[in-house]
Amino acid sequence: LELYSGPMAIAGSTRMQATTFQQLVAGCAIEMTLKAIIHTRISENEMSGFDCHLKEPFGYAIEFGKLVSQLRSKVNINALAKYVEFEQDLYQRNGLITYLANDYLLDILTDTTERAPTFMLPSFKKKDDKISPPSWAFVKNPLLPTKDAWFALFRRYPKGLQWSRELYEKMNAPQTICDHPPGLDNEEIYKYDIGNEENESRWAFSENAAVMVLVGEEVADCTADKSAFKLAAEKYLHEKYKRKAMLTIGASRPTPDPEYVEFHIGCDVPRSLIDLWDHLAVKLVLNTVSTATMARMGRVYGNWMVYAETTNKKLIDRSVRLIQHFTNVSYQQACEELFKTFEELTINKDLKSNPVPPTVMTLERINKNK
Repeated sequence: LELYSGPMAIAGSTRMQATTFQQLVAGCAIEMTLKAIIHTRISENEMSGFDCHLKEPFGYAIEFGKLVSQLRSKVNINALAKYVEFEQDLYQRNGLITYLANDYLLDILTDTTERAPTFMLPSFKKKDDKISPPSWAFVKNPLLPTKDAWFALFRRYPKGLQWSRELYEKMNAPQTICDHPPGLDNEEIYKYDIGNEENESRWAFSENAAVMVLVGEEVADCTADKSAFKLAAEKYLHEKYKRKAMLTIGASRPTPDPEYVEFHIGCDVPRSLIDLWDHLAVKLVLNTVSTATMARMGRVYGNWMVYAETTNKKLIDRSVRLIQHFTNVSYQQACEELFKTFEELTINKDLKSNPVPPTVMTLERINKNK
C-alpha cells in the first residue's frame, strides 16, 4: 500500500509522517484481526471496553484525526514548546538527557536512535567503549537489569546474528569486514545497557538531566506512593542527575512533585488491545520534540533535514537531490560536487571533526562559487 503523507513542514526523513502512518495502518490490521479472533472466545460485554467505534478501518482514521487535534491544542503546543526549550538549553550547554521508561521504552529507544543519523549526533555507545562520545539522549529502564530490559522490550530475547568470516566472504563483503567481522550477537546487543545498571557517562558531564516518561495508565499508577516504577526511578536517580523532569502523556496529570520539572501533554485516547493510541501519541510527541529541538539548533537548511549522515546509497542519493534542489545544478553535477566534498573530508584531517555535514559543505561551496 502506498500511504501518501503529503508535504512536511520539516522535510527529509521518513521517521516522521511516513512511519507514523505505517504504524497506524499496521496497528489497525493487527488489532482488527485480534478482535475477530477474541470475539469468538469471549462475551460482548468483555469486549465492550475496547471496541469504541473502531469496528472498521475508517474508524481508525477518525480516531487518529482526533488524536492529532488534541496534540495540536494551544495548551499542548505550549507544553511541547517549553519541553523543546528544556532539551535545547541542555544540549547547548553540552549536556546529556537520559530518559527513564518502562512500557514505552521501545518507542523512546526508536526515536533517540534515529536522531543520530538524521542530525549527525553521537550514536549510542556500548558500555565497554571508552573512546566514543556519549549520545546526547539515551533511555534506561530503572526496573530491570539490561538483559531483562531487552527481553521486556520485545517480549522475547533479541535474535543477534552470529556471522562468521566465511559467511562474509561468501557474501562478497569488503575485505576489511571479512578480516574483522563485526560483533552482532546478543552479547554485543547487551553492551547497550538500557537497564538499571549505573552508567557514569550519563551524569559525568556538568550539565545533565533525567526525564521520567509516563504514558496513559502509568501516570495514574505513579501518583500512588508505592508505584514500583517511581520508586525504582528515584532509587536509580539518587543525587546523580543535576536536573530531574517528568514528561507525561495522557488524560491523567500527576500530583505535582517539587523534585521534578513537569511537562504534561494531555490527550484522551480509547482503550486498545495493543495500546495502539498511546504508542502513536508517544511517537508523535517525541518526533515533534526531537525535530523541533534540532531545528532550533540550526540543524536544518531551509525546511530540510540536511544534517543527515551520508553513509549509504539511499542517504547519498537524498543528499544529491537536496544539493540539486537548492542550487539548480544537474543531478550528475550535484553528485560530482558531493563526492568532491567526501574527498576533501578524507584528505583534510581538520575537517573530520567538523560538525558541518557533507551536504551543507557542498551547498556552501557551490553557492560561494556562483
